Amino acid sequence: MRVKAVGALLLVLVATSAVSFGQQPSATVEERSLRIAASREAVRAGSPVVVEVITTNNTNHPLNNSSWKNPWNNYIIDVRRVDGSPVPDTEVALRLKASVGKPGLEGRALSFGGIRFDTLQPGQQAIEQLSVSSYCDMSRPGKYTIQLTWNLADPGRPKVAGTKSNTVTITVVP
Repeated sequence: MRVKAVGALLLVLVATSAVSFGQQPSATVEERSLRIAASREAVRAGSPVVVEVITTNNTNHPLNNSSWKNPWNNYIIDVRRVDGSPVPDTEVALRLKASVGKPGLEGRALSFGGIRFDTLQPGQQAIEQLSVSSYCDMSRPGKYTIQLTWNLADPGRPKVAGTKSNTVTITVVP
């Protein structure tokens, strides 16, 4: 009788450990994280609205951080008024959107601006300044929210595209 009880207990332990061994962790860490910080919380209407973009390699291996020199191609820039309505594109953004897919050097040069090759080591951060108001019309006084989404796929790691930043709020004053 005692042998049967010990055998049953052993069977339960083996089955439980086999199930838990095969499970994947429920939360995954993004390979790349984006954090933005406003250079100023309030700006005058017509002044540049600039955010600092901090990209962090959260892995234990080097991560390709190459990107276009024109940040408009690296991020989806989501700017909204405090009521949630999106702001219109600036003339610069409209020209960039119109140039994508045009044949010849003019379209590619205007749209992409060249490539910046970069690798982030484990835990390393890359910091860049992004003039959000160059691409999104923030000329009217009011409160705006800004969020970026990484828009470039890393070959071999397509899940990196789509990484979202935190959201910051900027007030444009008259």
